[in-house]
Amino acid sequence: MSESSALLSGQPEISKAYGANLIKSFAKVSMPPERGSPADRIPWLKPLAFSVLFIFVGVAFFMARFGWSFSKALYFCIVTITTVGYGDFYPLDSASKLFIVAYVICAISAIATYLSGVVEGVIEKQAEHLTNVLSRRFDGEQGKEEPEEGVFSEALQSLAFFALVFVIGLGFFVFDQKKSLVDALYVTTISSSTVGYGDLTIEPTARAELFTSVWLVFSTIGLAKVIGDFSAAFAAKNQQRFIDSVLESALTSTGDFRQMDSDQDGRITKAEFLVSMLERMDLVQKNDLDEILGRFDELDLDGSGYVDRSEVVKLDS
Repeated sequence: MSESSALLSGQPEISKAYGANLIKSFAKVSMPPERGSPADRIPWLKPLAFSVLFIFVGVAFFMARFGWSFSKALYFCIVTITTVGYGDFYPLDSASKLFIVAYVICAISAIATYLSGVVEGVIEKQAEHLTNVLSRRFDGEQGKEEPEEGVFSEALQSLAFFALVFVIGLGFFVFDQKKSLVDALYVTTISSSTVGYGDLTIEPTARAELFTSVWLVFSTIGLAKVIGDFSAAFAAKNQQRFIDSVLESALTSTGDFRQMDSDQDGRITKAEFLVSMLERMDLVQKNDLDEILGRFDELDLDGSGYVDRSEVVKLDS
């Protein structure tokens, strides 16, 4: 008999406590740790500070090297960092090209870091969603499940924000840059998607360069967030379907009963059911549980099924 089976066998009161708290423990492990410093509590603060510093290093270089105005240097740096690359401005001498090589490599690294953060955020959302669902199911909480539209609420908010930014850019290209509606729609889409063919660009005025510098940041990141949020929403929906299918298929045969009844006493405790469900959902491996519970047995010196203060004192002495 495994360590987990031994623990669950013949101790219903322990089994109840174990079943009620195990999933909450997994939730704590799945969630990121509490953040201490202000920069940690505001996760976008460090990337923002780095981005601003990174941009202005490039601005200072191009202003000094080419004698460009602030707006033109800022415009070039943003077009480079967002990977739009219109091609209307580019370095000509070797020193500038070498600087651009290093600048682009750093920019790509920064983008990779941002995308890693997006992926990590998606994973954390899925972990939180999964553990919340399991907590409701195994704690016996009543109430309606989260409506399907709630899963997509953040994605729809991102889409609305991007649509607003897109329309602002469209209006700029139509009314300020005097482009036809088709050309404005084309260049707005090409720019926000970072394709940037370069066949249509802006007039080289300070106003246009400053506007485009700001607009490109919001449009490119906004579109990336829309894609990320919808991906997370669809993943959450599929995760919910998987959870429902696993739970609905539980105990549909005598074979399931024998498998869940780990101590073979003819009845399934709440903890046995919980462990079986966690294993079927690939949230935990049996060996991991055996190691954890084995450590508990080492701490439980009198074998009572509980670790009390006196046992801790003995272990500490």
